[in-house]
Amino acid sequence: MHETLEEAQVKSRKVVDGHLKVYLALSSLIIVQILGWGAQILSIALFAALGLYGDGRAYVKILRVPLFFLLAGTLVILFTIDGESLFRFWILEITDRSLLIAVNTLLRSISSLTIVAFMILTTTVPEFVSTLSRLRMPSFILELMFLAYRAIQILFEELSRLDTAASIRMGYINAAKMVRTTSLLAFSAFIRSMRRAEIMEEAMQARCYSGLHPEPFVENRGVGVAIAVLASLCLAGWLL
Repeated sequence: MHETLEEAQVKSRKVVDGHLKVYLALSSLIIVQILGWGAQILSIALFAALGLYGDGRAYVKILRVPLFFLLAGTLVILFTIDGESLFRFWILEITDRSLLIAVNTLLRSISSLTIVAFMILTTTVPEFVSTLSRLRMPSFILELMFLAYRAIQILFEELSRLDTAASIRMGYINAAKMVRTTSLLAFSAFIRSMRRAEIMEEAMQARCYSGLHPEPFVENRGVGVAIAVLASLCLAGWLL
């Protein structure tokens, strides 16, 4: 049975929970951007361990696609920056500056990616928005985030239903039918998603929605772990 991201977020095991996990992730992102490679390497190890403990399969799925694009981008950096030549094969050349910049970029990006993936795996959108509201984020931004998330959910639900129906009716049996089916799916999904969004808006107005989204009750757990992680990152960045 296919497991959605929301199901993985709810079922994942959380060493750090509540608003604290968002504070931990955001603070760690700032630390790895400011401090050196020591903090970046340690953050990769720590947050990869936390993510794999939470739900290893879902965590790897979250990392897989962005990691592929990240590695491709790093290769571009590796072969396109001038400097003293270290290795050359045909038209491809690695220089001292390109190697240094590529390694620094890769470390910083992967460390940030592991932190963000941990937050995605363990934090639902309502929890994330609730945490941002505690940080005095403007209410209209939070409302836009919440409504955009719901609209994306509606779009994917409609696409999933239409794709299943098209598969049952042999809509992908050959290349010509696949192109025709895909174009029809895109048009139908847009129209039906707009209609469902209008229904949702009418339902919200009927329930006297005033722009204040409901905040889920969350209990902060793992304060000691969060402090230990942040202290370790700061220490590693300072020493290395």
